[in-house]
Amino acid sequence: MQPEETQSSWQIEALAWFETHKLQLVYAGAAALAVWLAAFTYKHVRAGREAEANAALAALSKPADKAGKAAPVAAAEYLKVAEQHAGTPAGERALLFAADRSPRASFPRRKRASRSISRRTPPAPPPPSP
Repeated sequence: MQPEETQSSWQIEALAWFETHKLQLVYAGAAALAVWLAAFTYKHVRAGREAEANAALAALSKPADKAGKAAPVAAAEYLKVAEQHAGTPAGERALLFAADRSPRASFPRRKRASRSISRRTPPAPPPPSP
């Protein structure tokens, strides 16, 4: 006659704990799934908005003429893109381009536009040292 395999006491305690807390574990799993789904959706929507803003900014580029000179884009067009896509990096770049192209663009105005963007944008990490 062979002896039956017995489970150690910690395995029995673990199974008992899982059995008594089954409902709480299901709720915790559902909550974790909901948080992950919300984060995924937010990131996906944000990436889509950024892609649309980049496409709108790229659409302003005019092809070069026969002489090789590209027609300059008016500041109002950049401002329109900046207003439509506010809160995206492409919208902020459009605002900087508009400040640069504006006929009234002066150094203080460009500096204010740059500062307003730099306050909202975290600094870039330093490049790795060789």
